[in-house]
Amino acid sequence: MSHGSGEKFDYARRVAAALAYIALADMDRVSMYAYSDAVTEVLPLPRGKDRILSVLRFLENLQPSGEATRLQAAATSLVHRASRSGLVIVLSDLYDQQGFRTGLDLLRYRRFEPHVIQLHTVQEANPTWLGDIELEDAESGDLRKLTITERKLRQYRELFSEFLQSIDGYCQMYSLSCTRTTTDLPFDELILRMMR
Repeated sequence: MSHGSGEKFDYARRVAAALAYIALADMDRVSMYAYSDAVTEVLPLPRGKDRILSVLRFLENLQPSGEATRLQAAATSLVHRASRSGLVIVLSDLYDQQGFRTGLDLLRYRRFEPHVIQLHTVQEANPTWLGDIELEDAESGDLRKLTITERKLRQYRELFSEFLQSIDGYCQMYSLSCTRTTTDLPFDELILRMMR
């Protein structure tokens, strides 16, 4: 989530804050779980929109860890801590090396209602690099030198498109709601679109 200048992480925090406010204003209970390879921070909240300051402080203090992402570990922690099932909004780029499906499956099996918000940057979907570059995996730190050609860019775009289609296919198969966005869409427009 810290790709580039951190725009994805900041965008996710804005969306999380807006959704938390809507839920708290509607007198719903809200819990927030930040995770990487395990749950790193938890914020359980009682009802009431006056609790939004706690949410904002919690989100402001979060930092991307650079660790590998494991949705299954976060889902396991959530189902063991939650006293009852309910709506779970998974806000992620879903770049989970273990696969995001096992985490969502666990939530479904335990009678939670997962809603997926998958976000990425425009550059991740359509990179424009050409020539010799060195890439660093943001989660593992592994380095790889590559020569990027037009052909490799086309292959990457095809693979990225297949990845997005696999998310859509999974969500459609299990009737899960899925919202996808890029960080160039203003977050308030995304929230309005979701509320419709």
